[in-house]
Amino acid sequence: MKKLFALLLALVLILPVFASCAETGTPAEGSADSSDGTASSYHEDLPETEPPATEPEEDPFEGADPIPEDFAFPDNLTNPDGTVIGSIVLPPAAREDAKLATATEELRLHIQKVTGADLPVVGRTCDACGSLILATPETLPAIAEWFADDLAWLADLGSVESGSRFGSDGFAIRSAGDDVYIIGNTSRGALNGAYDLLEENFGILWAWADEEKGTFYDETPSVTISKVNYREKSPFEYRSWNLCALTNIDSSTVPAAQRVCSRNKENGVWVSSTDPYYLPFGHTIKGVLMSSPIYDPEETEYWQTDEEGNPISAADSLQPNPFSEKTIEALAASVIQTMQNTGTRKVFLGAEDNGGARYVPYDTQPFEYAPGQFVNPEDENYYSTVIHTMVNKVARIVRESVPDGMVGTWAYWIEMIPPACEIEDNVYIVFAPINEDMCYSVCDTAIKEKKVSDAVKSYCDWIVEWSQKTDKIAVYNYYLCSKILAYAERPIWSRMQTDFQDYVRLGIIGLNPEGCADETGQHVWFQELGLEGGHRAWDMNALSFWLYGKLSWNPYEDLQSLIDEFCVKVYGPAAESMREYYRILENSWETVSKTYKRALDHSEHYSFFYRDAIYKAGIGHDVVDTLNSAYEEAVGPVKEVIGYIRDCYWKNLSGFRGW
Repeated sequence: MKKLFALLLALVLILPVFASCAETGTPAEGSADSSDGTASSYHEDLPETEPPATEPEEDPFEGADPIPEDFAFPDNLTNPDGTVIGSIVLPPAAREDAKLATATEELRLHIQKVTGADLPVVGRTCDACGSLILATPETLPAIAEWFADDLAWLADLGSVESGSRFGSDGFAIRSAGDDVYIIGNTSRGALNGAYDLLEENFGILWAWADEEKGTFYDETPSVTISKVNYREKSPFEYRSWNLCALTNIDSSTVPAAQRVCSRNKENGVWVSSTDPYYLPFGHTIKGVLMSSPIYDPEETEYWQTDEEGNPISAADSLQPNPFSEKTIEALAASVIQTMQNTGTRKVFLGAEDNGGARYVPYDTQPFEYAPGQFVNPEDENYYSTVIHTMVNKVARIVRESVPDGMVGTWAYWIEMIPPACEIEDNVYIVFAPINEDMCYSVCDTAIKEKKVSDAVKSYCDWIVEWSQKTDKIAVYNYYLCSKILAYAERPIWSRMQTDFQDYVRLGIIGLNPEGCADETGQHVWFQELGLEGGHRAWDMNALSFWLYGKLSWNPYEDLQSLIDEFCVKVYGPAAESMREYYRILENSWETVSKTYKRALDHSEHYSFFYRDAIYKAGIGHDVVDTLNSAYEEAVGPVKEVIGYIRDCYWKNLSGFRGW
């Protein structure tokens, strides 16, 4: 412990200076101007610091085994001054924290991959060497004093009113003497910090689920940990994928598909229902109702009617009856039971994934959503107001029994139009622009000039109106939900970035787009690919999946620099050819996306995409020639990936006359 205590004193006196510098300096790279013109920083570089004085009798690592006098540690990981970092410290109180344990193992695994060094995991710092220390205030209380300014910065989650909002899983990486602290207010934050340290100091990039195929780095005998003393947080609390369910899944590939998303700082893929970053959604309301402890299977009022008002059975009803107080009471009882029995604090009431229904005579009459306030059946927002009033009533009942419980629901299909009613503060909304046109960002009003449905033209207005009703909105885009997915890559990267920057301005709390998991299984849209459907969809769109992780963490990253980094690290000798392939696609997309006659939504077949966006755009030969070059240049597993991409273009273009 003497090293720890010998490095003391300085920070107590100069912490206020550091805090002042962080608050008044110019915005760092990665900063963005928020809607009110103030600087919202997602990344800050900081001066070097030391932990403050600690009395010798105080042991911040109390409960940890002592370091043996003959402690052996590798010496090929160093600080810039040449001192050795020879261990990873997981404090005793962190042993039961799954995310911190994962962070420890990920550091150990990847450092060994790059350097060959197997850093021992210990419970305390050592006098003979420096350490990488993973901690939160709960698992190492001393950091609450040592790094108070960092933790306060990470804890500042902003507000819609201030024009800046932040996720709670930010991190700080701090050098302190010979040690490097990787800290967060949450264990997910510290895990994000571990991944960032590996990216920044070891040059690691994760692109596929398979370790041998998808983890990229250069073997290096020794590494200097030089990128330290900075902190980051995302503008989004929830960053996830809804990865399409495949059939005949090989369950052994699922954890790997989850892991590659987590490594790219996506915090909500397949987490448990009690995880703070769990944000459920789905088409589940019938199941929630029928599992209620007060559900009466003989009660017909729960369900819809035919045109004459005759009751329809539960099995034949598309949706529960949102006009019925009995429906509301049963739903509330079901939500409360789930929260109390499982510990989850979020339950979703999502309309089934199909059309509307009749509830005669209720839906023929004006509906009172608040005292003396009505909507009429002919009003555009009639059904949306009815449904969201139902959810509001459920949420009010739930609040009485579970004050911190949240009830979620869609803004989707008939629920999508902003309702006349207000939204309870324990309700979150998942805005799902089901037929969004990938040619335009969601908030781009230029879509109104295109011949698409009135609903698609209205998404840009509706999302703004929703953001004025509630500050708890997540967006369910359809970026990689497409019949095109396994056969071509749509260069929608700039579209994603524009969306995310717009969402920052609107105060959106989360991102949950649909995609396809990189796992063994058959997809309904790619049945001819058999069990390789998921893998091939990911192969074709690996850049898009990776960019999503980067841009959802920080929407203000330099997009071209990210693409260049991906090409160099992933494709190696074929980097320049693959960069040219992406450049051809993106340049053509700039024109094609604005002249494409139909809405290029998730249902568009790949044959139409090839015809209009590749063949008629005149880029087919350039794409195939470039991919041929990349295939000849590539080495390792990515050669087969490039071959698949090239063969897809060749096969689909060969069907056109004159090709």
